Amino acid sequence: MKWNSIQTKVLAALVACLVLGVGGILALMQYSFARNSQALALDSVSGSQKLFAILENREISKMIAVSDGLIMNVQIRDAFAAKDRPRLLALSAPTPLLQGTSWPRPASRNESSARSTIRKARLPAMSSLEKNSASSFTP
Repeated sequence: MKWNSIQTKVLAALVACLVLGVGGILALMQYSFARNSQALALDSVSGSQKLFAILENREISKMIAVSDGLIMNVQIRDAFAAKDRPRLLALSAPTPLLQGTSWPRPASRNESSARSTIRKARLPAMSSLEKNSASSFTP
């Protein structure tokens, strides 16, 4: 094959265009991947920050509620102010009524079936319109 022929020159031009096109496509894919990964990382960090702020606010509100409840008891408040740890632990310990119980108490098989029977018996009756709509529902 001669280098001076038109066919060779056209073929060389086509190969050069192919190489340039593939190189351009690869460069665009790499740029798109880098941009998308950076955007996803920023979105993930901002979402995590929002979630952490929500969880932090919930925990703070729980601590405020517990501290308000404890401070309302005069004996606990005085023990806390006096920094009397043994008395504070004794006052905030569970009451003897609750110490022997485990809540929720596991039910035996007979009790759970009796409870479900009672729950089923207390359900309100469905109207004919509700029955028709429930029977026509297919997941």
